[in-house]
Amino acid sequence: MMSRRYEEEQASLEQAISEMEKQQEESGREKNNIEQFTRIIKDYAGIEELSAALLNALIEKVTVGEPKEVDGERIQEVKIYYKFIGNIS
Repeated sequence: MMSRRYEEEQASLEQAISEMEKQQEESGREKNNIEQFTRIIKDYAGIEELSAALLNALIEKVTVGEPKEVDGERIQEVKIYYKFIGNIS
């Protein structure tokens, strides 16, 4: 009976270790992406004009939602997905 409990605990601990390793790996990727984005954005710190080069360097994609009428105004959701870091809400 104690052996069975020990084996169950071992399996549980191994699963927890595996999940923690995955989280650590994901955190490492996120850190790397943020560092890459920071290196790129430093080149454009004082921009005053939007250019094609800037868009290509910083933005992965832009999505535009369907227009909606709210209180007599036309509203559309626009999401900008930056390279390496994704959408910032």
